[in-house]
Amino acid sequence: EILAVTFTNKAVREIRDRVNSALFTSYSGVIVNTFHQLSKNILDKDDNLHKLGFDNLKIIDDVGREKYLTNVIKKYDCYDILNRNDKDEKTLLMDINAKRNNRYVPSDKEEYEEVFEKIYNGYIFILDFNRYIDLDDMVNLAVKLLKEFPEERKEISSAFKYIFVDEYQDINKEQYQLISLLKSENNNILVVGDEDQAIYSWRGSNTKYFQDFKKQYENCEVIKLERNYRSTKEILDLSDKFIKQNKNRIDKTLRTELKGVRPEILC
Repeated sequence: EILAVTFTNKAVREIRDRVNSALFTSYSGVIVNTFHQLSKNILDKDDNLHKLGFDNLKIIDDVGREKYLTNVIKKYDCYDILNRNDKDEKTLLMDINAKRNNRYVPSDKEEYEEVFEKIYNGYIFILDFNRYIDLDDMVNLAVKLLKEFPEERKEISSAFKYIFVDEYQDINKEQYQLISLLKSENNNILVVGDEDQAIYSWRGSNTKYFQDFKKQYENCEVIKLERNYRSTKEILDLSDKFIKQNKNRIDKTLRTELKGVRPEILC
């Protein structure tokens, strides 16, 4: 009845190990998933895939994505344009993912935007033709299922009394929607995060969801974890003066019992 959600497989393993250790067991029964694993489990349940028009999940891996993208680039013979605009397969896939999720912000480089539109349409056509979906598609499909089939949403949501989300400052719109749909009046949610440590805005994360959590759930309790075990007081004082200049944040002041020397700024 406990669901924990995080971002990486490494974090999943660490959380499972810590829970099992704390409970003196090799299997606690706590479900720990990444957002993608959680979405896949939702889609694999019963005939949920068929409800969305899929016979099975054909998930394309990184090798397949780069292969199809390379074929599209070759078709339009646009390597020179991409090189002039400092774009490679990796950055193109980031742009494609952003566009698919309505997060793409066009640049002022008309040459690139024109060829990117061709590449994007060609790449999406190949995926759709071969009935492939990528990892981010799974989250979108899970959201679509929970929105369009209320009975499934109720059944899945009621399976969990407690929902925990790690690194909540790094969730994007689709992940936010997924968690919001799983939260119901019959379960409780706890999120852990620090908007001062948000680093994934380039892939769609938005600290707004973390900062607005108290507005979304008005009766929630906020617990500030301000004790720091890693750094000295001198380092914390210096970093604190920097970060407090950010206006869009939840105010907090880290403290420690460790003492050291005054930091030097080396240029």
